[in-house]
Amino acid sequence: HSSTLLECLHIIIDSIQFIVGHKIWVIGIVTAFQLFILLTSGGLARADTTILYQIATDPNYAQETMYISNYPNNFLFLVYLKIIFRIWPENLVFNLSLLNIFFINASLLLSYRLVKEFLKERIANIYFLIYLFLFTLQPQFLYTYTDAITLFFTVVMCTVLSFLLSKWENKRLFILTSLLLGLTISICYNLRPPTVIYIIALFVVLVATKRSHRFSIKKIGVATLLAFSVFYVSNATINTLLEKQDFVYYNDNYSRNLLYYVDLGLTTAGNSHSEIPEEIIEASEDQLNELVVEDITKRFESFTLTSFVGHLFNKYYWITGEGMFGWNLEVVLSEESVLQMPWIQGIINSEFARGVRSYIYARREHFNLQGMIFQFIWVLTIFGILIYSFLFRPSRFNIALWLQITLFGGFLFLMIFEGGRTRYLIQFLPPIVLLSSVGWEQLLTFVDQVKTKNQKILSNNHTQEGYKNWKS
Repeated sequence: HSSTLLECLHIIIDSIQFIVGHKIWVIGIVTAFQLFILLTSGGLARADTTILYQIATDPNYAQETMYISNYPNNFLFLVYLKIIFRIWPENLVFNLSLLNIFFINASLLLSYRLVKEFLKERIANIYFLIYLFLFTLQPQFLYTYTDAITLFFTVVMCTVLSFLLSKWENKRLFILTSLLLGLTISICYNLRPPTVIYIIALFVVLVATKRSHRFSIKKIGVATLLAFSVFYVSNATINTLLEKQDFVYYNDNYSRNLLYYVDLGLTTAGNSHSEIPEEIIEASEDQLNELVVEDITKRFESFTLTSFVGHLFNKYYWITGEGMFGWNLEVVLSEESVLQMPWIQGIINSEFARGVRSYIYARREHFNLQGMIFQFIWVLTIFGILIYSFLFRPSRFNIALWLQITLFGGFLFLMIFEGGRTRYLIQFLPPIVLLSSVGWEQLLTFVDQVKTKNQKILSNNHTQEGYKNWKS
């Protein structure tokens, strides 16, 4: 048994060394695997994804639905869908999945380079491994909603931020990068509003640690003003486009406000739209606040201290508990939703493809195997964050502190507003994976130090024994 375990350990170590030493080859192999999954398991995801697909492809439905009136934050994503549909009208879902593969893989490579530039190479290698096994190998790219594209632009935003910090003293690049930062923040915000937490957290860190770095308050203010100007203009442009366009029905008197999402966050799972009273769902903006405040008050009155703590625990559990980021809980795909394109029917309707889907689709007979693997990797990731908490040490530019505040802000947002889905953590995947990587690297460093210390003690003991023997 011990020899078998040693052989397995050697195989794991050799595999890790190959992955770390041949990253581009590995990304190529992973891309081929993702394409295989797409060709055998691709389909139209349920819920919001189906609604947005119908709006993008059916002009009549687009003029009847209140979806964009209720959720104007999804307008930019709808524009993206319309553009892809205009370019490739026949295979929208398939093409969106292809783009998601690009977004996910590019996010990995871009964020890996950032970590390597600002932190240790060993941390970057651990980051690559965790990100690869935790998320890139998952079938999440089949979920053609805002998660993958938001992740990509979040990493782009962090890349622009890093470039701004590195070119802080170059006046021309400082101005241009600050303006570009405003644009990327606007894109991220219009895809997923919580991504603005990254910028708030960075601002807090820069102001709080101004004495320990070279970034003056004056220049921080200039960068903020420039970025905010582009952010404001970009948002105003998107809002104007929303009001002037005619391809989807929009009435700004029916949009959901922050109080609505607070009310939604107080439902059983933190995201149960079915528990919101019908009068609130149908309410116009001038009635919404009063009705929502009344419903929030009723919910708080119905809570006891014990039941409210239980509600928070349940919500937090479902925000953090699933290693497949909601794939199982939300039952994203089913046999009824597989791709129906003439050129792919021979593949996707084959017995072999059905067998593959039995491992990919939630609630199918072999899905638990995939679920257990990714849950195990998720546990290892969280364990790395816990290690980091105990072995914390400062990092260059206070990067780790920034990521901690970002992650705390993300959890706080999801606990107050709509939450209860691990999928919402995808937008915060870079700080989760990086903090875990730093934790594992610190543990490996600690182990190396203990080994070195023990070797020195043994070496000294051997030296003393040799000296005694020589003397005798």
